Amino acid sequence: MAKRMRIQLFRKLVYQDVAYFDVHSSGKLVEITSSSRYVVGSVFALLSISPTLTAALLGCLPCVFLIGSLMGTELRHISREVQSQVSSSTIYPSYNNIDFIFYVKKI
Repeated sequence: MAKRMRIQLFRKLVYQDVAYFDVHSSGKLVEITSSSRYVVGSVFALLSISPTLTAALLGCLPCVFLIGSLMGTELRHISREVQSQVSSSTIYPSYNNIDFIFYVKKI
C-alpha cells in the first residue's frame, strides 16, 4: 500500500510543468510528501490495532481543530492589542526625549 502511494505520488510530481517547481521548492515538496505518508501510515497502523478507538479519535479531531482555531483567533487578537499598546507606550517617551534634545540644542 505505501509503495503504491509513493509510486503514484512520484508519477504526479514527474508530470508537473517546470513552472510548478519554480513556485514550489523541492524541499517543501519532500517535506509535504514525507509528512503525508507518515500520517496515512499512522492511521492505518491505528486501524490495525483498534478500529473502534481509531474511529473515536477521528470523530473527536474536528472538535479539537475547531476549538484550537477559535482559541488561536482570540489569541491573535489579544496579541495584536498588546503589541499596539506596547508600541504606543514606547513611542511616547522617545518623542519626549527628542523634544528635550531639540530644546537643549536651542539653548
